[in-house]
Amino acid sequence: MKKNFVISVATMCSVLTLCSCHSDVLNGYEQEEAAASSVLHVFTRSDDPTVAASVPTPICLYVFNSNGKCVKMLSDVTQNALVPVAGGTYDIYAIAGADASRYALPGADEAQKTSVLTLRENQSMGELMTTHSTVTVADASEHNLTLTLTRAVTGIRQITIRQVPEAVTAVTVGVAPLHEAMAIDGSYSGTGGSYTATLTEEADGKTWSMAGGDDGPFFLPSAGKPTITVNFTSAEGTTSYSYSAAEELVANRKLSIEGTYTEQAKLKVTGTITGNDWDEDQAISFEFDETSSSGTSSSGSSSGGGSETGGSESGSGTGGGTSQTVTLPEVGTVYRTCYVLAHVDETHVLLLAPNKEVGVVTSTDNQTSAAQKIANKFATWNVDGITSWQLPNLSQAELICTKSDDIKDKLDITITRLDMSSFIGAFYEDTNIQRFCLGKDKPIEVYPGINERVLLIGVTTLEITE
Repeated sequence: MKKNFVISVATMCSVLTLCSCHSDVLNGYEQEEAAASSVLHVFTRSDDPTVAASVPTPICLYVFNSNGKCVKMLSDVTQNALVPVAGGTYDIYAIAGADASRYALPGADEAQKTSVLTLRENQSMGELMTTHSTVTVADASEHNLTLTLTRAVTGIRQITIRQVPEAVTAVTVGVAPLHEAMAIDGSYSGTGGSYTATLTEEADGKTWSMAGGDDGPFFLPSAGKPTITVNFTSAEGTTSYSYSAAEELVANRKLSIEGTYTEQAKLKVTGTITGNDWDEDQAISFEFDETSSSGTSSSGSSSGGGSETGGSESGSGTGGGTSQTVTLPEVGTVYRTCYVLAHVDETHVLLLAPNKEVGVVTSTDNQTSAAQKIANKFATWNVDGITSWQLPNLSQAELICTKSDDIKDKLDITITRLDMSSFIGAFYEDTNIQRFCLGKDKPIEVYPGINERVLLIGVTTLEITE
């Protein structure tokens, strides 16, 4: 059963002389003394303790006027929070679980409805709930509004892999591609996200597992139909088994994966997306054999950016998963006006946009303001219908450097060395934006900070269906 959290909002108006609105949130005691033209009275707890207990805190509230300007931002809404506003129409957005120590939250001065919450360094995704409503506040009147929050993330219930060969020393399970960021309005952006679970060997020596809980792990929904990858690591290297799910991973559902490696060298994996006070269940079941693995590699397999490389999909898909062959555009070619940087897996490619812009950020920007400016700029990029652009990560930036000559020829995008009077690209390292350029004795040089000379370029992971 899905539980909803309810916020009651009453707008109370005063006929007292108009005075300047205080920027601070008024407490219950100050309500009687407030002399504002109108007041939003926000209740953030329900009388039902079972409902209140299911809502992550703190709750962040954004109030936008009819012109789309954020007029109020409350980072920690509590009981009887009062916010002075003028009469008019407002869009109200609430985000439960928006902890400022975990996320970089857009402030009122810079917030837009599409502004994203970004994870701070060394932080992981927490449980998030969102809602939105529009309310009209009339002068000298009272208005009640009820907001119902729903979860914006998915999570892990349980992962279990059974009958693992004794030679295996590590087991991981990856899910990709996932969305990377969520905006104030609850929309998602980015397609390069991934989640990798590291399993623990149990006492029998054959079962590896990881249990989720009320505190996570959580991640944003999938960007399209995800690929589930199981990696076995031994002294000979890492073997990967991949499966393209038939359905997208959506918010408010938990994922359970149970796999069994059979004596016939087949790996059977079943998955259930369940709801512990979440949404209805959804089941996935599939199996495949050694012919569908990616083989062994002494270097292991990647766990970032959804770049796991699996084999072709063969075997039965009782959950309705895909078992098809697609033709990927060759690496180094131009596809839909974009440069093909790499093959991510059997159905996804990493693309570099033909767009290039300078001066999007300045040396006075901090990480939060720079990330917001870049996200706003990327939101305007529409390249042959492809819109989910983002900064490259470090490994992708290095790949761009190694292919810089070919990229210059085909897209007219120039990545130069630091000692040349040209532009330096930007990339994400963890949650920080840094600069990169061609190295003198190595493919890439990395430098902290950002300035007006940064060249904004974008990458994305695109699914190929034909």
